[in-house]
Amino acid sequence: MTLPTAEVLIVGSGAGGGIAAWVLAEAGYKVVVLEKGPWLTEAHFSNDDLKHGYRDYMTQDILIEPRTFRTSASSTALVNHANPLSRCVGGGSVHYGAASFRFAPDMFRSASLFGVPPGSTLVDWPITYDDLEPHYAAVEQAVGIAGLAPGFAPRPGWGSYPGASVQPPANPLAGQLGLRYSQQYPIPPVNQRYDGIVFRQATDALGYHAYPTPCAINTMQGFQGRNACVNCGFCNGWGCPNGAKGSTLATVLQRAVATGRCEIRAECCVIQVVVKDGRARSVLYVDRNFNIQEQPAEIIMLACSAIDTPRLALVSGLDRYDSSGMIGRNLTNHHNPGVSVTITDQPPTHSWDNYRGVWNATSIDDFVDLRQLLAANPQTTGNPVYPRGGVTSMAGPSPGYPLGVGGPISLAVGIAKTPGFYTGGGNSFAPHGGWGAGFLNSVTQVSGRQAFIDAVCEDLPQTTNMVDLDPSVKDVYGLSVARVTYNNHPNDLAVSAAMEPFLVAIGQQMLKAIGAQGTAQFFSSVAGIPLPAPTPLTSNTVAPRFLVHQHGTMRMGFKASDSVTNRCGQMWGVPNLFIADGSLFPTSGGYNPTHTIEALAHWVATCIAEQGADILKQVQGGTPNTASPRPAPSVAGAAAAAAGATVAAAARRRRRRSDAAPPDAGT
Repeated sequence: MTLPTAEVLIVGSGAGGGIAAWVLAEAGYKVVVLEKGPWLTEAHFSNDDLKHGYRDYMTQDILIEPRTFRTSASSTALVNHANPLSRCVGGGSVHYGAASFRFAPDMFRSASLFGVPPGSTLVDWPITYDDLEPHYAAVEQAVGIAGLAPGFAPRPGWGSYPGASVQPPANPLAGQLGLRYSQQYPIPPVNQRYDGIVFRQATDALGYHAYPTPCAINTMQGFQGRNACVNCGFCNGWGCPNGAKGSTLATVLQRAVATGRCEIRAECCVIQVVVKDGRARSVLYVDRNFNIQEQPAEIIMLACSAIDTPRLALVSGLDRYDSSGMIGRNLTNHHNPGVSVTITDQPPTHSWDNYRGVWNATSIDDFVDLRQLLAANPQTTGNPVYPRGGVTSMAGPSPGYPLGVGGPISLAVGIAKTPGFYTGGGNSFAPHGGWGAGFLNSVTQVSGRQAFIDAVCEDLPQTTNMVDLDPSVKDVYGLSVARVTYNNHPNDLAVSAAMEPFLVAIGQQMLKAIGAQGTAQFFSSVAGIPLPAPTPLTSNTVAPRFLVHQHGTMRMGFKASDSVTNRCGQMWGVPNLFIADGSLFPTSGGYNPTHTIEALAHWVATCIAEQGADILKQVQGGTPNTASPRPAPSVAGAAAAAAGATVAAAARRRRRRSDAAPPDAGT
């Protein structure tokens, strides 16, 4: 069924799509948002490690929407979760840990500063930090990011907020890194966790510079009519039952809907973008009743994620309109060198108490640029060609993660299982195993006694790291699933090796600061780092489900020959088709990506709001690249038709079961 034409149609409602919907609705556009997941509310969320960590409550179910993963084109791709994000209204902003960093200015011009390392596709961004700064600031006010902006006094309404006496100062390295702010954050920083306070003591002693992590978490009761954080500790990987996390679900999407110009349709899975005569005319989607609908629009925006946006583009044959050959290419994650700081004194007398408070409250930027550190310590191993690390923080637990970094159920399962790897939710390496008294003893020894120093470091982009269509695995709609191919660049391993002694020294200093016996064990998420015993966090091959940061597969750039979109996220070959998610990133940067995705979406949406009439005049200029060897749109049309047949058959089966069941039959 063909529906009335929308002015702007946005596919996806997360950090990118949610921000864009708000900007465009408030700018006067009539916006339709299609979200394949359900519209959950605070009532659906809970401090439930099983639900969020093991049962895919709000991430894709790999039985019906699988992805496949391999480390090279010559290896076999296996079904895996592979870079999962929340599948619901609000997208990844619902599950993320709320850490909301800005990228440092130099991260927008890395190729000019460092050259292009062999084997990489490092490039400059087509926009600068100064271009993006007002958009960072606008998002910070809209979603309510808590923090301390360098160069600004606390806001008058903050008063003596809870925890003020133990807060570190605003980022002391902001000036050195060129991080210019135009205004103070709207609310004061989050409370410090105990392990974060000790982390600050340790980094101060070693000459580093701690600051409060900027977080999209409400710290003032009643701000925007929302509840303040109660420091329950269930942040990263969980939806917030209190509404304190500043997801697009809890903030800007509500503002967009309140304009009366934004309609959000949940449980609507887009299966094709229809392009005709160089213009994106409509999308086909499957609604919650298994009907295929066609939604025409004057402007279409894809904001599905760096995995699902290129997948939809390829299924739709959009690569025919891309002269760069970059759709799906240059996928980047982040590698995460870190240290597990474990208290071992007997009887147990110390605890990090890190199950309370927000997921990430304290950070340092001393390892963002490694040049000075490595020059002062020539004995350090690794010797990275591209000497960029990333932000380093104290990280809290996440549901379903391995022993010590998961929630309470993850901890228990990790201990109860025998040592080894496990597929599916809750991959764990258990050093103890055991039941009964042995299990209780292990819980006593481990619970609250492991703290985690975690760095978010740049992965270099490579054309071989990519998302394409799996030729043999289909989803529930009969369409080819995303096949993720990923392997770290040698420089990623070199950065991890170079950072190891400095991170271990922080962990050792933390133990010294509290007078505890213990160990500081290094780990990394890149293959090749030797460890006494591997864990799922150390292997992209074994457990890519834990690597959720994703960017780069619809790269923005300066010209059509080497990028998919222009600096406004506008696809070169289809002028009324825009991208507004992490797939635009030319490089991964050395910080958690969500806030930059939001700022970039604000930038793209502002470009549309200011140039909408001119954009519509351009649509006749988008002509297909007929020389492309990739499938033409008709192939995608055939795939969509096959999906339609699959969906129709599923609907018929569902109706037959419904007709045959008694009125009170269970499900």
